[in-house]
Amino acid sequence: MSLKTFSLLLSLVVASTAGALRPSARMPSSQVYNFNRAASQAANGTPPTASSVLAPAASNAVPQASDDFDCNTDSATPFLRAHSLVHTDHFYTTDYKEMEDAVESGDYEYQGIAGLVLRNPTQSTVPLYAVYHPGSKSSYFEHYYTTSQQEADTCISKEGYVDQGTAANVYATQICGSIPLYYVWIPNKDSLYTTNETEREYAIKTLGYKDEGIACYVLPELLSTRPGLHLADNQHLSGTVIAVEMATLGESSPAATPPQFKSAPPSVEVQVNLDTASAVPFVRAYSATLTDHFYTTNYAEMKAVTLSGTYTLEKTMGFVFRTPAPSTTPLYRLYSLGATDHFYTTSQTEANFVILNGGYGTEGTGAYVYATQVGGSIPLYRLFSPSALDNFYTTDEAEREDAVQKLGYTDLGIACYVLQNL
Repeated sequence: MSLKTFSLLLSLVVASTAGALRPSARMPSSQVYNFNRAASQAANGTPPTASSVLAPAASNAVPQASDDFDCNTDSATPFLRAHSLVHTDHFYTTDYKEMEDAVESGDYEYQGIAGLVLRNPTQSTVPLYAVYHPGSKSSYFEHYYTTSQQEADTCISKEGYVDQGTAANVYATQICGSIPLYYVWIPNKDSLYTTNETEREYAIKTLGYKDEGIACYVLPELLSTRPGLHLADNQHLSGTVIAVEMATLGESSPAATPPQFKSAPPSVEVQVNLDTASAVPFVRAYSATLTDHFYTTNYAEMKAVTLSGTYTLEKTMGFVFRTPAPSTTPLYRLYSLGATDHFYTTSQTEANFVILNGGYGTEGTGAYVYATQVGGSIPLYRLFSPSALDNFYTTDEAEREDAVQKLGYTDLGIACYVLQNL
């Protein structure tokens, strides 16, 4: 065990036994997500889920969906969007690897997230079928998406489109907190899908697109950010601000590209062929009240803690996996009620130590990540503030340096490796 790691663990032990270092800040009873309940369930052998630790709804809580609907949105996945100037085509997918390949080809530019969808069907969803017109010198190239099986079949049998299966599972009606995914179209040229009404109007009035109404309903993106901006109410680190500006057709709105922070790789990087199709964002939130950074891949969980008002969304810390993937290892997640701190580690030994000696309770596996730098992954750096009792993780080297030099955090090296933001 390194000296830095030992110092961190010693600080955690001291903090758990000396409440005077920082008063225990319990989350108000009106909040939706109960981290203490999650820790208690896990300690009793029951791994927590977002649905199992939702506290009773308070009077100001978001109304629950009807029991007639299957609204389990824990596994909601970004519907990634890209645009090609070469083909005059918009392309959408839930597949991280497919999007990465499209961008690396040079033909497409990543535009962010067009809402959240489900990879697997539920009782409340319908398939969103994908077809594309392969194009040639004398015809157009286009991706097209529809919830109508008959329409997809007609495109394939009569109009020369190629079947690409199911792109996602979406809602046919506005249930489960979903929002419209609008469809506008330039005949024989491009199909555009957006949740942004301003972008929709701009495409129709300025760019000659035809309004085709609502294609389907999707879940709203929680983290709507633009690169290079800072959170007005968050001075602790260089965050990003929720965008409310008008987006042109060349930008994704309100889900613009998250900030990208590419770290210099170590001298040795293992090159392997990884299956990254199911990668999802590792989203970060911060609570100034609790002085706590929180990370999750769970849409419903992040929505609950941010709607509670205690946490504020910050940014995406790369892409990780919800379930085991080739070459990955568990990233264990723990929480201390006394320190009001979330702690993440790939070491089972370290996790057990802070459970036994640091007052932490397990919350199961937060994600699956890489223990070494493989396949173009980037470092997720780990830092700790003894004064704030806060474990902090970032892929941004500038943010890492700022935390150490200006905010009193101790650099504890690399926690693990994650896939970079697209």
